[in-house]
Amino acid sequence: MSLVADDLIRFSSVLKITYNLLKGRDYLKRKKFREKKKLIAVGLPFSDLVYGFPDLVPILPIRMQKFRIHKYFTYLGSASTVFGWKNVTKFLGYVKNMGIGDTSHMLDDIIDDVIEKISQKYNEMYDIGVESGIPTDFCFGLKTLYGMNTSKLKNCDGSLNFTIRCSAWNKYLESLKTISNHTKQIWVD
Repeated sequence: MSLVADDLIRFSSVLKITYNLLKGRDYLKRKKFREKKKLIAVGLPFSDLVYGFPDLVPILPIRMQKFRIHKYFTYLGSASTVFGWKNVTKFLGYVKNMGIGDTSHMLDDIIDDVIEKISQKYNEMYDIGVESGIPTDFCFGLKTLYGMNTSKLKNCDGSLNFTIRCSAWNKYLESLKTISNHTKQIWVD
């Protein structure tokens, strides 16, 4: 079992974060359409400013993507609503420690599938960024962020942009203005 798989089984918070990333699209739809919250795209973890306003929800646009996830991972999410993430994690750790071949192998397959799906989605966002004409001197992360914004920024009500000392980052922020949509750009210098 990989280190990531061990962390997913040992720490309920890691399992919960992973599940929420993959199922985040439904959560964000509920926030936007039922609860009438405003979705604010962020590229850096400085979203404290957004949390100061009760009707705003900071998001990384990758969470708006649709992920195909293993059906057993969905069952884990359902079990967590009944038993809680901590108890589900304890149960998975117990099953792993028992060494039951088929069950332990199934857990490995689920976790490998989750890691593969996340990696595939990030690579897809990178390809969208490159196809959209982002400058070639940008790093993988900036090309991926640009791909996320190109494909899903239209679903956001705003984009929170912090300028920092990295010149490539600031060029990336300027390139967001070229994406044709009506999302408000919020700038913090």
